[in-house]
Amino acid sequence: MTVICKLADGLLPEEEVDGVRYVRVPMRARLLKPRSGPMMFRAFASFVERPAQALKPDIVDAHDLIALPAAIRIARETGAKVLYDVHDLYLHQPKRRSRFAYWFGERTEKRNIKLADAVITVSDGMADYLRSSYGIPRPILVMNAPEVKSADGGSQRNLRSELGLGPDVPLGVYTGGRNRSRGLDKLVQALGQVPALHLALVGHRQGGDDTQLRRIAEAGAWDHRLHIVPPVHHDRVVNYVASADFAILPYHVDCLNHEVTIPTKLFEAVFAGLPVVVHKNRALREFVEATGTGLVTDSRDVESMANTLRHMVRDQDQLHLSDEKVSSLIREYGWPTQAKRLLEVYDRLIEG
Repeated sequence: MTVICKLADGLLPEEEVDGVRYVRVPMRARLLKPRSGPMMFRAFASFVERPAQALKPDIVDAHDLIALPAAIRIARETGAKVLYDVHDLYLHQPKRRSRFAYWFGERTEKRNIKLADAVITVSDGMADYLRSSYGIPRPILVMNAPEVKSADGGSQRNLRSELGLGPDVPLGVYTGGRNRSRGLDKLVQALGQVPALHLALVGHRQGGDDTQLRRIAEAGAWDHRLHIVPPVHHDRVVNYVASADFAILPYHVDCLNHEVTIPTKLFEAVFAGLPVVVHKNRALREFVEATGTGLVTDSRDVESMANTLRHMVRDQDQLHLSDEKVSSLIREYGWPTQAKRLLEVYDRLIEG
């Protein structure tokens, strides 16, 4: 397996990690903006096509729409099969696009998705959308689930202990990027109405949102209960956040992608044994209600969010996820199950 990806500061142009070879190439980020339309696809292709063709691959795995046209051209040159790997509905994210850029992107996906030899995606809602929109067979489900690794003794980091909080202090956690599409401003406002609760935001800052969030908390004098925490390595997240009491996924931007996606952070939370508070997006709501793993709220409304957070703090014993339930969730949704499906797709493409 070789992954061709963007060269970033501090990374080697080429290396092998856990049996996977990474080839990193320089990419000019400004050319890859969604609003640039055709330029985005041409620029990405110019960065990856030559190194990919040199590999003479058997399968080209196109990670989202930006990579799909390049993957089709690489396959034509090399005889490879194409797997279209849809992690997001790229055209239905909260990103700025001109009407022309949207039209061109939709036309590009419609034309090229039918040339792919297989399509996989991360949720039932996305699979249904792709099938009905483009008239293709229903994509195979390979969900965004992490691999759960055993804690490694004394070197294992612990969120609660790093914050200096005792075991009886209620602690909610959000993991992921901090930007305006994540509903964090309403969450921090709601924090002020739950006096005992501490909130940890674990992840990368995206834009200037930290200043805004801190100001909200400082204005209400609950900034001592808001903790902005740097990210941890992706394979450490589950064990790191397990000392919290529950997790919050407050996505509330009205876009189709958020309505049907099931993000990795949901699985990270429940695999850590944390019940979750989720916005009433269709996919998140259906998962939580089907699995009994948390509560649904309207995270656009501060009062609704605050009431749900109070419910979480008050009824921790009833909402707690048992070890048996967590083990069952990991067996059903964990990465070994998803990896098995993905490898079956690869096998069929090679054999076919």
